[in-house]
Amino acid sequence: MTTDDVKARAEAGELDAMNQLGTQLMEQGRVDEAETWYARAAQGGLASGMYNLGLWQCRQGGDHAEAEAWWHRAADAGQVRSMVALADTMLSRGDAEGAEPWYQRAADEDDAEAAFGLAVLHADRDDTKAALAWYERAADGGDPRAMCNLAVHHAHHGDPDTEIYWWRRAAEASNTKAAYNLAVCLAGSNVTEAQRWYRQAAEAGHTGAATNLGVLLAEQGDLINAEPWLKQAAEAWDASGMSNYAVLLRITGRETEANTLHELARFWHLVQSLSWDEIEFARPGVRSGHVEALVQLYWTLDNWPPRVALVQLVQDQNHPALKPIMLDILRAPVTPERDLVELTKAAALRLIDTRYDTFMKFYEDRAALHAAVRDVLEAHGLNEE
Repeated sequence: MTTDDVKARAEAGELDAMNQLGTQLMEQGRVDEAETWYARAAQGGLASGMYNLGLWQCRQGGDHAEAEAWWHRAADAGQVRSMVALADTMLSRGDAEGAEPWYQRAADEDDAEAAFGLAVLHADRDDTKAALAWYERAADGGDPRAMCNLAVHHAHHGDPDTEIYWWRRAAEASNTKAAYNLAVCLAGSNVTEAQRWYRQAAEAGHTGAATNLGVLLAEQGDLINAEPWLKQAAEAWDASGMSNYAVLLRITGRETEANTLHELARFWHLVQSLSWDEIEFARPGVRSGHVEALVQLYWTLDNWPPRVALVQLVQDQNHPALKPIMLDILRAPVTPERDLVELTKAAALRLIDTRYDTFMKFYEDRAALHAAVRDVLEAHGLNEE
């Protein structure tokens, strides 16, 4: 049914059509219009409309309290998905006691996600027997998270056959982690099947699977097909992928590329480990040819200490690709490594604008450094965190 057809029914007062229209509008990216129709359905008393309005408030509006209020109303009306959403919300803020009865009500309606929630609650209480029973109910209902947790449990208790059974069930449900772990379990006994599951996980973006698939193919002498997988893993900064790809590059006569990749892997290790003295020692080894890859790495880092470490590493390079990360590092908050962060900002200022090529002045006058950082950030419409 077209959106216009559904809208005509909604405008005629059909609550189900209002809810359906909201969903169609969401799929079209018309999120504000979707909220209007979800709200009309919810206010008209449709429980599924309340559920969807809660989702909208949580994901689009950012109003978690309003979302929870709508889920509560819908759950009271017997809407199972709202029971689970309400329980998940309660559990996320540490209210296990409040979450449990809602999980139980939904699980009594054979909801697999609710069964998984109950399993987690029992596992947190160290009630392994009850947790396993609920994990099995959730897994039988199709929840791949439960299948994975059962696989892990049986792996820890020395039951490889049952472990493989649950990894396979989850992998067949398109769970990437399970496909990878199933391949690991099978690699010693059935290389062909292991290769198939590695491929499934690698195609879904699992870097460890891409590495292992590349290695398997290389061991079979198929370097042509091994290379794209090892390259994928290396470009995702997987340490084993980088190492194995460097080996393949050397085998195929690309020594210069192999050396560059080896150097990048070493830099990545230093950034991860926050080895400040070793980073200082490694700075002269950074070349212009490393910069673009290291800039790409910078944007994958999700917290400030490794970002500071990377900027420390590249600060001697005068490369235009560095300017965005130098601006970004000026936003870094003061940490216990205050002196290190401030000196990194001083180095960044020098690379952003030659007027600030006064490192020693900033070293001695931190107030001047702070003022310069504020001026540059304001000029680029940025703020410190």
